[in-house]
Amino acid sequence: MTAQPTEPTPLSSPPPPRVLVVDDEEGPRRVLAEVVKRIGATADTAPSLPQARELLERERYACALIDKNLGNDSGIDLLTLIREKWPETDAIIITGYPNVASAVEALRLGAADYFSKPLEIAGISQRLKTVLERRALVQDHRYMPTLIHADRMATLGRMTAGLAHELNNPLTFLTGHLELAQMSVDALRMMGLAQASEHLEKLSSSLHDAQTGAERIRALIGELRTFSRTSSGDNQRVDVHKAVEGALALCAHELKLRTRVARNYKAQQSAIGDHGRLMQVVINLLVNAAQALTRDFASNLVTISTWDTEGGVVVEIRDNGSGIPEEHLPRLFEPFFTTKPQGVGTGLGLSICRSIVEGAGGRIEVESRVGEGSAFRVHLRAAVP
Repeated sequence: MTAQPTEPTPLSSPPPPRVLVVDDEEGPRRVLAEVVKRIGATADTAPSLPQARELLERERYACALIDKNLGNDSGIDLLTLIREKWPETDAIIITGYPNVASAVEALRLGAADYFSKPLEIAGISQRLKTVLERRALVQDHRYMPTLIHADRMATLGRMTAGLAHELNNPLTFLTGHLELAQMSVDALRMMGLAQASEHLEKLSSSLHDAQTGAERIRALIGELRTFSRTSSGDNQRVDVHKAVEGALALCAHELKLRTRVARNYKAQQSAIGDHGRLMQVVINLLVNAAQALTRDFASNLVTISTWDTEGGVVVEIRDNGSGIPEEHLPRLFEPFFTTKPQGVGTGLGLSICRSIVEGAGGRIEVESRVGEGSAFRVHLRAAVP
């Protein structure tokens, strides 16, 4: 008998995203639920904060549409609760009493957007669709390289002012010594060779110092080019100390205003990874460490250590800052989870760091005590000699 071809097993598609609609009035609640359904999501509804909380405890929601005024309760309180307990859930605030102050407050507390009633259906539909697509993008690992590069560009944007300062200092140094050199040249033109020795020495010194300033500028621009370059995704041999020093150069302005930095480099092996991406990880960890510091400059300390293990290299960023509560540690590397104040950061930094490190075959871990500080350790595979 001829074997009959079997029907291919259909690929299972992910379930549609769930959206929670919270409004104490039935009319707007039904309209918003219909908006959710029309963009292909599933809608659950709640007329009050307690009922919304019950649903949030049971289900995972991609987004919540929250009326700012919920009878005796406040939608802002629900927004705050969501950001603290369910950071993977976005929130859009809706109100019949819009004003600038409440909009600013909602956005500062982490709302994805703010809409007023009567609702503009097309506008809220498009915004909700964008929010849901963004969430799906983060959860789909196929798009992680794009997110990594986007995070790198965002980091570069945040550091622009500090980088301009770091470039301006050696540039001022360079132009100043070139002017001094020109003055020495002018003086030489006006005297004989017998009197020229002193001015030639000054000229040589000025040109040497100008070259030093130019080298500083060239080095910083080189690190910028390396950091901003799109990665090929191929893991190569990486000098971890060069990557760390490149990261320190790019965020020097952020660090030197807040803390002392100590180096304790003991690693002898090269690692497997990508130079620019390792810089990205270190910059994220250094900026996080700086933001966690609460003492004065003389007391603040960030220590960067490296050492070899059997078959690996470890890079550790340790601070003596505020520390992280123990209950937050298991979720620290989840997308959108953050222990920073509302409105500071996206909650994607550590998640992207983990993705980069694991993509190189390594792992990242954290140790922290409240009031004592934190240590993040990046374990990388050692390159074969």
